Amino acid sequence: MQFAAAANDDSASERTDYNAEFGTLRFEPNETAKTINVFVTNDALVEGDETFFIVLYDEYGGATNSPSVVTVTLTSNDATPGPNPIDTTAFFVRQHYRDFLGRDPDAPDFE
Repeated sequence: MQFAAAANDDSASERTDYNAEFGTLRFEPNETAKTINVFVTNDALVEGDETFFIVLYDEYGGATNSPSVVTVTLTSNDATPGPNPIDTTAFFVRQHYRDFLGRDPDAPDFE
């Protein structure tokens, strides 16, 4: 089963709000649940709720059993605008790990 995290037209944006994910889920017999990790970007901007979708489809591009589309809502945790986080080393390094390696940095590498 294939999956994709995709933005709708008027809400969360890939790369500024989350990192897009694409991949294949393999279910064993009688297995009914899987976890998909999608990295969310904490951008220090005061924003309203934003949404994106997780879409599941079979290897031929058809929809899967219901639900095949799940809406994810991002809620801002910022009350006032902060400095641009890309100017901080921690954010810069974490975002590079997510963009180029598809994971968060290991704790010893990040400190």
